[in-house]
Amino acid sequence: MIGSARSLQHIIPCIIYTGLLIFISMQLCNGMPVDISVERLNEGFLPPESSEKTEAFDPLEINDGQSLDAKLKIMKLLSELEKEMEEKFRRRKNHTKINATATPIKAAPYIFEGDIILQPEQALEIVERGKRRQKRKLHAKKVYLWKLPIWYTFHPNEYNKMEENSILESIIILEKLTCIKFKKIDYHLLLNSTFQLANQNNVTINFTKDMGCWSYIGRREAHNGVQALSAAPNCMVNEGSLLHELGHVIGFWHEHSRPDRDSHINVENDSIEEGKLFNFYKSSWQNVETKNVSYDVSSIMHYSATAFAAVQGGGTFVKPTLIARDVRLQRALGQRQEFSFYDAKLANLAYCQDVCDPSLLAKTCLHDGYQDPKNCSRCRCADGLGGDYCENVQIHPQSTVKSGEIFVSDKPIMISAYTTSDYRKGTKLSWLFKTEPNKNIKLTFKGDFMMYYNCTDDPNEKCRDYVEVRYYHNLANPGARFCCFNKNDKTPPLLSEGNQMLVLMRAFGDGKKGFEAEVVSEYCGGYGQNSRRDQSYMPCSRLIKETCQQVWEEREEVSCKTWYTWAPDCKTEVMVKKSRPALCPRSTYYCSDGFFFDGQLCVGLTSTFTLPPSQTTHTVTFQDNKLSSTSNVLYDAVGWTIWSSWSACSATCGGCGIQTRDRTCEDSQLCGGKTYEREAKQCGLQPCDKDKVSNKCTREIEKQKLCSPLSMDICVTTYTETYDCFGTCCANYKIDGNSCVPINKR
Repeated sequence: MIGSARSLQHIIPCIIYTGLLIFISMQLCNGMPVDISVERLNEGFLPPESSEKTEAFDPLEINDGQSLDAKLKIMKLLSELEKEMEEKFRRRKNHTKINATATPIKAAPYIFEGDIILQPEQALEIVERGKRRQKRKLHAKKVYLWKLPIWYTFHPNEYNKMEENSILESIIILEKLTCIKFKKIDYHLLLNSTFQLANQNNVTINFTKDMGCWSYIGRREAHNGVQALSAAPNCMVNEGSLLHELGHVIGFWHEHSRPDRDSHINVENDSIEEGKLFNFYKSSWQNVETKNVSYDVSSIMHYSATAFAAVQGGGTFVKPTLIARDVRLQRALGQRQEFSFYDAKLANLAYCQDVCDPSLLAKTCLHDGYQDPKNCSRCRCADGLGGDYCENVQIHPQSTVKSGEIFVSDKPIMISAYTTSDYRKGTKLSWLFKTEPNKNIKLTFKGDFMMYYNCTDDPNEKCRDYVEVRYYHNLANPGARFCCFNKNDKTPPLLSEGNQMLVLMRAFGDGKKGFEAEVVSEYCGGYGQNSRRDQSYMPCSRLIKETCQQVWEEREEVSCKTWYTWAPDCKTEVMVKKSRPALCPRSTYYCSDGFFFDGQLCVGLTSTFTLPPSQTTHTVTFQDNKLSSTSNVLYDAVGWTIWSSWSACSATCGGCGIQTRDRTCEDSQLCGGKTYEREAKQCGLQPCDKDKVSNKCTREIEKQKLCSPLSMDICVTTYTETYDCFGTCCANYKIDGNSCVPINKR
């Protein structure tokens, strides 16, 4: 029996690979180009680096519940997607010297984005989403949410006690952050059909040791009632790796694939390992529902800065594949320590909408807070914020370092934590700085800071322990994370968008040194008694929440435009633009009276007017400081009369309006020889209605017609059309925020 079994072990792989070759040959004979070979099947079938010895394995040994046929289909589709991406970015094979991947993301060729097991239908949707020439109508399969509780299990002999505790701890953390509930069942009850009748989902999550870490997206309709989640020992090295996979289980895709990712990160295509471009495919709003939760570079679902990065030039030099648009956020990319605030918010919005009566919340939550599903009378707040409505700083009663809420003036203050001593794992400190309106807060780090024992100053490496500065209007948005800095005096100061700033210190291990920083407030936009009209100032900004549209194109079947009466059932497919409303917060800039925003700075207004020859021409810059303005009423210079009233604005909207006022000199000796002076200021800055400013515009027009009288095919011709369009700003002006500003005015 033993000898027969050993012989069978040698025969089965031969049968498998023979079957693969026959299947591929059949596909080729049927006219289906398949970029799959035995070599490609073997390529990448090694698990990621782990503490265990890595061995080659057969694809059928992976307990993911999918057939060999399904895996081959997925591999073919992902190969097509890779070709599409190469064409899109005009990248050729062997464009760089690539030796190996810089990160331990090594997966079987049917795994998507490193750890997602796709179903064939999902792979088909991803590949065909951008192919407008495809003659197939898409039926997007929704990601199914779970009914609660979610059942899970694992084989009692597969994990040791420490590994079991890691799984249980991750589940407890997710339950603590959300209303989602899990239920552990005995592994042997999977075969008890009577017991399984009580399972509302008809599916049980089975934790198993397979090739690294992977999961399905959402609830899968598994034929045997079991949905696998691979949690190998290397998945338990970082606290958040299992939480990342549980994020996939409850329906999360990777954050970097969101349709709005280009506003937050840049994908460096030339730095990606050959054959891995498809892992950076950007999804469509047709298939992504964000529930107005902001894009989050600190999400536990986000790729790291060097995901699928290629080693360049035969050495160890690695270029990042993802770069944050705000480069100060770079070290937050790909954190695997905890569910972020926005991760938990999205999960709660998806699963807990019916838990609370909205009327139980007396006030609106601040800083993207939301009704707490476990305490409906208060808000769930971002890390660092507290109070019933996220209006205060988070209190850390066990801290021995002074932190909390601090009002900041123009006199610098110093804050520090563990600058001369070690800090301990679990250290949490929060400072909320506030100042007057029309002022910003500036923070400057002093000396070395946030050092720990396995520190690296590589700007693309995640911080384990960090000090984070949140300087956006919305203090829930992730801020710049700093760690492992020597001689940090070269780091430029950080300036808040508004009149608040939140500073966090978080330690996930023991460390050697904390940080010290100087904090001060300063006026923006030309406000302040000492502002000068011949200088420029950083603008002030305010947060605006406005409605925008999430737009995508979707294929729809329509009747053919044909004169053939004998073909009434002719159908064709067209791409139709669709959209849904969403909430898009943004910052808009403003300046003090007498200044205008030129696209970068607040600049003093200056206008020159030509007067009759008998009078002297004089140019002045108007400055009406809201804090101390008396020039409308008083004689503000000896010898001059009172200023006249402001004239009517020369344009009621569009940005190009000017208002003027005059005054005369009663004693030329006191007025420096001048007899007349005129002052001007900009007005009518708001955009016009669409019927106010007429211009000529061009547009591309597509016209459909029959290719020929003898053909039922429809051809499309394109031509350029000139038409009357009505803008909202004057010529040489553009919309910036809620105002029209000069184009390229410096």
